[in-house]
Amino acid sequence: MIKYSISGNLKGDAIVFINGAGVGPWMWNNQINYFTNNKCITFDLPGHGINSDMDFTTIKNCANIIRKLIINESNTQKAVIIGHSIGAQILMFLLEFYEEVVERAVIISGLNQPMPMINFMIKPMINCLMPVVKWRGFAKMQSKQLAIPDNMFENYYRDSIDMSKETLKNILYENSNYNFQNSSNTLVKALILVGENEKNIMKQSAFKNRKLIQNSNAYIIKNAAHGIPYEQGDLLNYIIENFINDNDIYDSSIIEL
Repeated sequence: MIKYSISGNLKGDAIVFINGAGVGPWMWNNQINYFTNNKCITFDLPGHGINSDMDFTTIKNCANIIRKLIINESNTQKAVIIGHSIGAQILMFLLEFYEEVVERAVIISGLNQPMPMINFMIKPMINCLMPVVKWRGFAKMQSKQLAIPDNMFENYYRDSIDMSKETLKNILYENSNYNFQNSSNTLVKALILVGENEKNIMKQSAFKNRKLIQNSNAYIIKNAAHGIPYEQGDLLNYIIENFINDNDIYDSSIIEL
């Protein structure tokens, strides 16, 4: 079982935050400080931070771990789940196979365009990356691409150092081969978000996911790239709060997809 943290109201409805790869629960600081009436559950993914003693293996394995965590910690054995990047892919796996633990789903930048043709490149790519991933300068460059704020850089750099070669290989493989098909035809209400400045493949995935999830809405967040939780933290809080409470979402900074 992974190590995890709980904050907020222990008797409140549960919100589970699933990080992207290469980052930790610190990416949700803005949300954790806002949803204090909820029981907020955060953790490092396997192969990251305090859970770096166990390698990341598969999206399916992570989904199983989170399912058990929700059953053990949620007062209702369900949770609002918010996932970012590979965390969004893990959330989509939960929707497809374990929807009984998902109260509502917030899918942020969830790639759903399998690219098996790059599988043969993963091993040589990692062999090139591993000697430099622990370099501070390389981490700084990567953090800029992920739009990580300066006050979060030390956390990002520390997590980069902790990641093993096996974890990185498995993350790259799982991320590029994930194919959400929603064979369960889930009726769980879902919110799909993507940054205006993200690559087209991410926007295409958001549109595809909206089509696949019957009870969903999708929005493009203006002036955001692949870091909506910290790039547009206040806006994301507003969107999540209204989504949870079944209120209409109106803001000039969002575009309906």
